[in-house]
Amino acid sequence: MAKSDDAGKKGDIVGQGARKQIREAAEEARKRVNAVAQNASKNIISTAEQAKDWIIENPKKAAVIGGCLVAPPIAGTIIGPALGFVGFGPGGVAAGSAAAVWQARIGNVVAPSVFSFLQSAAAGGAGATVVNGTAVGVTSLAGAGVAAKQLCGGVKKDEQDGNGADEDVSAELEKTKPEKTETLDRPAGKKPVIKAKL
Repeated sequence: MAKSDDAGKKGDIVGQGARKQIREAAEEARKRVNAVAQNASKNIISTAEQAKDWIIENPKKAAVIGGCLVAPPIAGTIIGPALGFVGFGPGGVAAGSAAAVWQARIGNVVAPSVFSFLQSAAAGGAGATVVNGTAVGVTSLAGAGVAAKQLCGGVKKDEQDGNGADEDVSAELEKTKPEKTETLDRPAGKKPVIKAKL
C-alpha cells in the first residue's frame, strides 16, 4: 500500500508541474496573439488612412480605378439581358430580332461559331461560360489598362520625342548600315541574270 501512495504523490507532483507549465505556455501564447492582433490593427488603420488621403488627393483617379474594379462583375451580370435584347433567348432566336436577321444571313449555323456560342449562352448552355468569361476578361483587361494609365499618368509628349531617345535609335541604325553599296550596270529594260551553282 505504501508504494501506491508514494506513486500517487509523485504523480500528483508531476501533474501539478505539468498544469503549471501549460498555464504559463497558454498565458504566453495569449500575450503573443494579442501583440500580433494589435500590430495588425495598427497596420490596417494606417493603410486605410493612407488610402483615404490618396483618394482625397486624387478623386478622378480613384473614381476611374473604382469603376475599373466594378466593371468586370457588372459585365458578367448584364450579358444575359444584353443577349435577350438582341434576340437570343432560352427558347431560341426571337422572331423579327437582330439575331433573327443575323441567322437568316448565315443560313445553316455551324456549332463552333460566334452565333452558336451566343445562342448557347442565352439558353444557359456551355456557351454561357465562354461568353461570360470573355465579357469579364475583356472588361478586366480594359479596366487594367485604364487603371494603369491613370496611375502612371500615361506617356507625356516630352518623354516621347524630347529626351533624345529617337536620336539614339537613329544613331544605332546608322551604325548598322553598310558603308558602300555596289550597283550593277546593265542596259535599260534588261532583267538582271541570277546565276546559281548547282
